[in-house]
Amino acid sequence: MRLVPPSRLAPLLLLAAVACGGEEPTVPTPDPLKIVTESLPAGDLGAGYDQKVAASGGTTPYAFSIAAGALPEGLELKSETGQISGTLAQPGAHAFTVKVTDAAGEAATRDLSIYVTPEALVITTEALDEAFTESPYDVTLTSEGGVTPVTWSLASGALPAGLTLAPEGTPSTQLAGTPTEDGAFTFTVQVQDSAGNLASQELTLTVTAAPLMVLTATVPDGSVAASYEAIVRGGGGSDAGFAWRVSAGALPDGLTLETSGTPSTRVAGTPNESGTFTVTVTLTDGAGATATRDLTFVIQPALQIVTSTLARPRVGQVYTATVGSTGGAGQGHQWQVMQGGLPTGLAISGETTATLTISGSPTEFGAFPLTLGLTDAHGGQAAWAFVLAVDPVAVRIVTTTVAAGTQNVPYSTAIATQDGTGQGYVWAVQGALPPGLAIDALGAPGTGISGVPTGFGTFTATVSVTDTNGDSDARAFTFEIAPPPVFILTTAVAAGSYGVAYEAFLEGAEGALAGYRWAVTQGSLPFGLTVEQDGTPQTRIVGVPQEVGTFVFTVTLTDANGTTAAQALQLDVTRDLAIVTRAFPTPELGVTYAASVEAAGGTPPYTFAITAGALPAGLGLGAPSGAVAPIAGTPTAVEAARFTVEVQDAAGASSSRTFLVPVRDLQRFAAVVGDVVVDNDGLVVLVDITGLPTNWLTINPPATGFGDVSTGAGDVAFSPDNRKIAFIGDFLTDGVSELFVVDLTPGFPTGPVVVSGPQGANGDVLDFVWSPDSTRLLYMSDERTDGVNELFVVDVSGATPGPSVPVSPPLQAFGDVSTQDFWWSPDGRWALMLADVAVDGVIELYAADLGGATPAPAVPLHPPLPAGSDADDGVLFVPDGSRVIFLVDQVAADDHELFMVDLSGAVPGAPVRLNLDLPAGGDVGFDDYALSPDGRRLFYIADQRTDNDFELYLVDVSTPDPTVPQLASGAMVAGADVSAAVWAPDSQRLAFVADLFVDNDSELAVIDVSGLVPGAPVRANAPLVPTGRDVVGTAGTGFGWSPDGSMLAYRADSTVDDASDLFISRLTATATAWIATRVNPELLVGADVDNFSFAPNSQRVVYRADQNVVGQEELFVVDLSGATPGPAQQVNATMITGGDVDAGAASLTWSRDSARIFFEADMMVDNNFEAWVSDVSGATPGPPEVVNTSLPANGDVSSLVVQP
Repeated sequence: MRLVPPSRLAPLLLLAAVACGGEEPTVPTPDPLKIVTESLPAGDLGAGYDQKVAASGGTTPYAFSIAAGALPEGLELKSETGQISGTLAQPGAHAFTVKVTDAAGEAATRDLSIYVTPEALVITTEALDEAFTESPYDVTLTSEGGVTPVTWSLASGALPAGLTLAPEGTPSTQLAGTPTEDGAFTFTVQVQDSAGNLASQELTLTVTAAPLMVLTATVPDGSVAASYEAIVRGGGGSDAGFAWRVSAGALPDGLTLETSGTPSTRVAGTPNESGTFTVTVTLTDGAGATATRDLTFVIQPALQIVTSTLARPRVGQVYTATVGSTGGAGQGHQWQVMQGGLPTGLAISGETTATLTISGSPTEFGAFPLTLGLTDAHGGQAAWAFVLAVDPVAVRIVTTTVAAGTQNVPYSTAIATQDGTGQGYVWAVQGALPPGLAIDALGAPGTGISGVPTGFGTFTATVSVTDTNGDSDARAFTFEIAPPPVFILTTAVAAGSYGVAYEAFLEGAEGALAGYRWAVTQGSLPFGLTVEQDGTPQTRIVGVPQEVGTFVFTVTLTDANGTTAAQALQLDVTRDLAIVTRAFPTPELGVTYAASVEAAGGTPPYTFAITAGALPAGLGLGAPSGAVAPIAGTPTAVEAARFTVEVQDAAGASSSRTFLVPVRDLQRFAAVVGDVVVDNDGLVVLVDITGLPTNWLTINPPATGFGDVSTGAGDVAFSPDNRKIAFIGDFLTDGVSELFVVDLTPGFPTGPVVVSGPQGANGDVLDFVWSPDSTRLLYMSDERTDGVNELFVVDVSGATPGPSVPVSPPLQAFGDVSTQDFWWSPDGRWALMLADVAVDGVIELYAADLGGATPAPAVPLHPPLPAGSDADDGVLFVPDGSRVIFLVDQVAADDHELFMVDLSGAVPGAPVRLNLDLPAGGDVGFDDYALSPDGRRLFYIADQRTDNDFELYLVDVSTPDPTVPQLASGAMVAGADVSAAVWAPDSQRLAFVADLFVDNDSELAVIDVSGLVPGAPVRANAPLVPTGRDVVGTAGTGFGWSPDGSMLAYRADSTVDDASDLFISRLTATATAWIATRVNPELLVGADVDNFSFAPNSQRVVYRADQNVVGQEELFVVDLSGATPGPAQQVNATMITGGDVDAGAASLTWSRDSARIFFEADMMVDNNFEAWVSDVSGATPGPPEVVNTSLPANGDVSSLVVQP
């Protein structure tokens, strides 16, 4: 049962009473709290103890404590019970105060004590050792028990004379002293403790006469020739008839032992020899008793002064000399001047040491006789008489350095002296003075060295001077003769303009030797400029400034001798007002549009205006914010708008740029190309894709016989504005392929129109390309049936096509325009083409101006090429079409270099080389170069240093004067290579694949190129371990950026099994590292991810892989909208063995809104590839829908072309 304590009972009773409706009960008041224990029993030392302190009254429970004093050592008080227990470890009475506190906080105390009975007090010493007269005696008396401290005393009897008993305060004491009488002495000692207990002990001490002994153990040292005395003492034995003798060994010569009849004697005399002498002395008393002692006498050599000569002091000069001594006692030295005196200005010090110092600065010269005396602690004496000769003041050369000189410049330097007492100085030179210089030999008191140095360098010569006293002095001097100086004559340089080639001459005057070097030693040049080095006093500052501002710097000219000249210069770089925007994104009909036009240079603020043409209908130019003006709105018409934007600054300067901005129609159609009716005639079928694929319409003319549509890449193409479609085909059954255009403006078309010129027998249209504004077509054809493929242009902007006009240069038999190697400039003005005009096997690049009413004759863009050389087909335009970049082996075959040509003038400008000088064997790689999306910079990959290492370089091409290339891939060791690179969409970063660590593993790296200097490469792929894995180094299919630039996709062999996985790499939140994640599941052995494609909004990626069945390619989509990639989901329908998704990257096409993916696949395993579309905008992909009409057996889709 659990009892309720009284402290809790009262409130319970009160609650019970109230609950029952009765009166509140009376709660009794507890008795006062008190400790009822009045005393505690005593205990014995070392015994156990257990007693309880009891309390009453108050409110339990109680808590006990010691409020004052302390319990005896070994005991403790339990707080809860009041129990005192333990083992008593300290005798005596122990008082303390116990306190008790109850549950209500009341307290009471009681003073108590415990007496601990000690052990009985006893003296434990029972007998004493024998003592001897005249010998020190010391014995310890001890006690036990009792209570400390204790006191000792003599209770009865008497101690022997000479002994005393210490009272002490501890259980032990000392009986000590030197007894002077013999006999047996009985006495009683007692000890009393602090409790009053007494103990006593009777003791007897026997004192006997001491035996005869020699008490002296050591004697003092002595010195040769110094008086010596040592007392040797004896003791004990009888009191008369003592005799001393040397019983062994021999005393030092000159010392004797006295044989007196007393207990003590002496050894005295004057030692004549030094050394250590051990003798035995014997003492005999009157009773015939003997005692011996070995004594050692150490006799030091005689005290003597060892200095025999002193240096000669000179008047006025600080002087220090020492006089040394040896031998003697080694202590107690005392020097004194016994005769004569020191010269005025000198004094002695160290008189009490073994070495005396004479120092000072004498003020008189002459001979000074002097006798020094020395004594020591043994009484030894030494003296030295000598003459101290003080020399008069001597001549002294006080010049320490000589002046520097310059070759061919008059020179003079003075040599000064401090005069001596002599006269008639004579000067001389030892060594070689600089050629052309001489000394005045009879100069007094000083002299000079003068002349015209005829050489330069460092020369060392010693100059000496002698006076009539015969005194002389000499000093070595170093002569520094500089070569003729160099001078920088240029004091100012011209200002420069941003992005414009700059040249400023620096002119210097020649020094002594050729081999000049120029350097910027303080400050810095504007980025893009450098100082040339050609070893002459004249040079240039050249380059293309890429910074705006005022630059203060110092140039230094140094010749081969190291002679320098410096000049501070200031170079101001300004930027002419210009519109830096090169192109605009393509607007889409009915879709909200936002872009901006940016200016730079001049004097802000700026104003913008449209001064020619008009923006696309529905768009407007807004008020500028700083240097940027917005262009925004919603396009209401499909058109190719050509307009001019002008900017004007606060100073009234203006600049303008003309833009071509085509508005693109809605994405409505896809063209299915293939044999869809199994008649071996290729057809073009137009499909409405605004919803589910419907309204299939064949748009080519009905074909008869063997008529066919061409199915090559680019042989079917929508116009940039999506209002027309063009295709090549032989539909007239004449064996000749012609170019057809279908107008899509009304909706579904009614039929095609032939736009190519009349084709003769065997004439064929081989290729074509739309103009940027969708109004013209360039096509290649042997239209004249002369075996020569030429380039033609045709206007298709009207209701009927215009005439076909040749634009290629005149071509001879077997001369050709290269298939697919012709291009429109982005502004639609120029047509560029590759052609072998001279029929010499050399392909050259030509340009024809199509901006006028009729095409201008095509002209070459480079000088004639050497035999075996070619222009490459990798032609690049800056976004506004004002410049073109191309690769050509201009100097020698197989040495490919990059050139840029300005197309903004009436005729093309001269080519400007973009890469650095290529040494023999150096090369820019084919297709290994690309413009940034903003068109301002170009990267290229080249073996620039002929070390078989291809590296990445950057060139600014934003102006007609390109900058010097910068190495962007960082320091790469031998064996490393950059294989490919891709620009980020914002033009601020570059991704590239290279063997960064020379371990045969190609890895993905990213560099920041937003500043003037490229950043360091940062690895973007997951670590490739073990060795043998690779990132696929193919731009686009091996690795590439998402459209928003936030991610990189790359394929890599992650398990060294020759199977490529797909990874997505994202930049960390701190923008310092990339984190890569594999998005496909583990692949089967031998499986591969073949290619991938990001959605336009970067929210998804699709990839093609034989993920489920080796050799069966399927399509998968991954959601990238979250923090980490979602799971890979199959897009195509489930296939049986033999089904396939088309391998070509071009067969994967996204809808403009990123909701659907178009692809080609044989999903029915009937060997018929069909066109499909799948909605991937939801959580899971929708079922694939066939785009083409139903295909009969053996029908096939060759290609699927979707409007952009």
